[in-house]
Order: sequence, then C-alpha cells, then structure tokens
Amino acid sequence: MTSKSPKKNRTPNKKAQFYIFTAVILLTVLFSLHASMPTATKKETNQFSELKKNFQKESTITINSAIYSQSNISRQWEEFITAHYNYAKTKEPGFGMITFLSYDDESGKWVRIDNKLGKDTVIEADTTMTIQNDASATINRPSTINATFDIGGKSETYAFEITETTKARAIMVSSTNKKFQITQIQ
Repeated sequence: MTSKSPKKNRTPNKKAQFYIFTAVILLTVLFSLHASMPTATKKETNQFSELKKNFQKESTITINSAIYSQSNISRQWEEFITAHYNYAKTKEPGFGMITFLSYDDESGKWVRIDNKLGKDTVIEADTTMTIQNDASATINRPSTINATFDIGGKSETYAFEITETTKARAIMVSSTNKKFQITQIQ
C-alpha cells in the first residue's frame, strides 16, 4: 500500500506575486531617479575647471593675435577679459577674477591689471595701490607683484614674479554656494 501525499502547491499565490512585482517597479524608479540627479559639487568643480581651461586657451590666442597683427595688446586684452568675465558669470554666478598682463609697447614695459573679483584688491609693486572692483590699472612693469584680497572672510595674498615680456596671469575665484575655489594661472 502506497500512500499518496498531497501535492504541494509550488506556485506562489497571487498576492505574493503582486508584492514582488511592486517592489521591483519601485526599486527601478528609485534607481533611475537617483542616477539622473545632478551632483552640485561635481558640477561646480567641472564648470570652474572648464572656465579655467577656456581662459588659458583663449588668453594665449588673444595675446598671439595682438602680437601678430601688431595691434594694441592692452585694448584687445580688455575686450577679451570683459567677454570672458561676462560668459563666466552665466556659467558660474559666483565667478570673479583678477588678471595681470605684462607686455611691451613703443612707450615702455607695462603690466595691465584688471580687477573683476567683486571687491577691491590691494596691489603691491613698486608702490602700494588699491584697484577697485571692475576697474583696471596699467603700471610700469616691476619685477614682482603681490595681490591681496579678502575672500570668504580670509585675506589671500598671491605673489607674481614678472620675468617674461608678454605673459598673462590670473587669479580666478568661485564663491557659488559659499564654496570658494581659487586657482592661479601662469
């Protein structure tokens, strides 16, 4: 005599299938939302880095173009700085910069300083002077320049040695979302 055991129902019931299906759908939605969310810190860093690379490339082109065409390098530099600054502000609202262009022309050896940091900057060269925000100054080329400005409640000083005839340098600052990024381009 053989006894037959009742067959076990190996298929899950409908309620369990519904819960598993719902869980899979919810996980898929959560992962897709998380993957598409922008990361603010990463974007700011990349944006600032792109502005820096753009400045390095375009400043060289501007200087070389002025030298090649024998045009007024100071005027072309001013146009470039204004255009770059306006573009940078659309990409990084907390963007600011101060630039130094050393150059020679028929009247002497100069350094043009353009301040677009959003605050006054103290410049020490042969003398000490304050360059107001959104202003520029052209001085006789010294051997060194110290630029001091306040950023985030902290005083920052950068020193430049002027050894080359035509060269651009910049200090770029981003204060978006109270995160300060400073870079020095030489």
